[in-house]
Amino acid sequence: MDGVWETMTLGYGDWADPAGPFITVTSAAVRPDAPGLGTEADLASAIDRERHRLADHAGVDEEEPTGPPEYWREELRAGEGRVSGLVCRHGSVWAARLPAAG
Repeated sequence: MDGVWETMTLGYGDWADPAGPFITVTSAAVRPDAPGLGTEADLASAIDRERHRLADHAGVDEEEPTGPPEYWREELRAGEGRVSGLVCRHGSVWAARLPAAG
């Protein structure tokens, strides 16, 4: 935006194979004044986008999972270190937000 990178997404795996594995990692520069839904809503939105991707590209159109998404804090490996972040699971799809220092 305006000549500056705000997000970069890298993917791994066969995006058209519903059995997976498939992962995307999006790095984003977050401005303190940027509007947003909040971390939990952002994770639920990422899961919803993944469900639509599967339906559009792999022909897998699953029913919406019963019950609300589950959220918890987790320490996950990121490169050589570990990072604490928020994890969300709804049905068989997971998403996590891991803030990077600096």
